[in-house]
Amino acid sequence: MKVLLYILGASALGITTAAIVRNLKFRRHRGLAREVFAGQFVGRGVPELIAETVYDFYKAESGLGSFSPAPQDRIADLYGRHDEAGIEDDILDLFRILKMSYPPSSNAAEWPRQLTTLDDMIM
Repeated sequence: MKVLLYILGASALGITTAAIVRNLKFRRHRGLAREVFAGQFVGRGVPELIAETVYDFYKAESGLGSFSPAPQDRIADLYGRHDEAGIEDDILDLFRILKMSYPPSSNAAEWPRQLTTLDDMIM
C-alpha cells in the first residue's frame, strides 16, 4: 500500500513539474501582436484569415491570455509536437476550423517542405 502511495505521489509530482515548466516556457516567450503576425503573411500572398487562424490556434495552446505566437516559433520546442502525428493533428484541426477540405491521401511526411515553425505551417 505504501509503495502505491509513493508511486502516485511521484507521478503527481512529475505531472505538476511538467506543467510548471510548460507554463514558464509560455510566460517567457515573446511573440507578436495578432495584426503584426498576420501582416507578415499577407504581403506574401497568404489570406489574412489563414494567418489569424493559425495565430489563434497556437495562442490557445498556451492557455495564457498574454501569450503571443511568433512566425519563427518551433512547433516541437514550444508546443510539444515532436512527431509527425502531432503536427498532422494540428493541420487537421486547422483545416476543420477554416472549413477547408484536407486531401485524404495527404500526410505531413509527404509535404514538400518540413513543417518545423509556424511560418512553415502557414506557408
